[in-house]
Amino acid sequence: MKLFDRKFGSDFLGSVPLEPGVYRYFDSSGELVYVGKAIRLRRRLQQYRNAQRLKKHRKMREILRAAARLEVTPCPSHEEACLLELQLIRTLRPRFNVASAYSFLYPFIGVRWAEGVLELFLTSRPGLLGTEEGISWNGAYRSRHWSREFFEALDNLLGYIAHRTPHAKRNVGMTPGVWIQQYRMVPKPLLRELDVFLRGEPQNEFLSELVLALVENAGARSRRSAVQKDLQICAKFWRSECERLAVARAHAGFMEYPVLQEKRDELFLKFRLSRASDRRL
Repeated sequence: MKLFDRKFGSDFLGSVPLEPGVYRYFDSSGELVYVGKAIRLRRRLQQYRNAQRLKKHRKMREILRAAARLEVTPCPSHEEACLLELQLIRTLRPRFNVASAYSFLYPFIGVRWAEGVLELFLTSRPGLLGTEEGISWNGAYRSRHWSREFFEALDNLLGYIAHRTPHAKRNVGMTPGVWIQQYRMVPKPLLRELDVFLRGEPQNEFLSELVLALVENAGARSRRSAVQKDLQICAKFWRSECERLAVARAHAGFMEYPVLQEKRDELFLKFRLSRASDRRL
């Protein structure tokens, strides 16, 4: 007998509707271990029933082994099922749901220009800097890895063409998770374009201005390979984080900025559903 049938009964699927909805697996203690959504609930759960000993089925089999009870909730539309799934993951954080469960870790990058000093901030907790004024926040971005890679690559590049202060890359107030970089004598064209770049706006010249400044620096010219690598990291960060967020906001008509961490996943969900709807037309 299949594991699914042993757990929930061989006639369980017959009671599941062929319509959009959310399904929830609970363990023997009643704890929610996984939430999923489907355009057709019965067909999706049939995939769990037929899961084999294959790599692509590993997660389904792990969920089945942990589960003791299965519940389904039909929804009027696939969009409503997606929104309900997101809400449950965000509030209950089931064991097997990773994506969207930790939106509070999505990072922001802040920019402040005051008294001839450029300050760059990286944190997933801008509230820790509540007493700081004049910071322009950008994000929330999705990847902590690429945000940190960009932050360090930009620090390397600005180190050639500006004067890094002694407190560069310090941890603000010794509070974990808040980083700052400080520079003096930053070329003004870079200052004008940096916020535009971080917002993901297509008409920005930040990387072009940065390259022009680096070409004129002997130290940067002598380390072409390292400089090129850091420029590629900056370009990838713009494409994968800044531009994607700007496109999603424009498509959804989402005017609020920066995007709050708890609203980012919902924004992208509506963006993807809207694009899928457009393709069907």
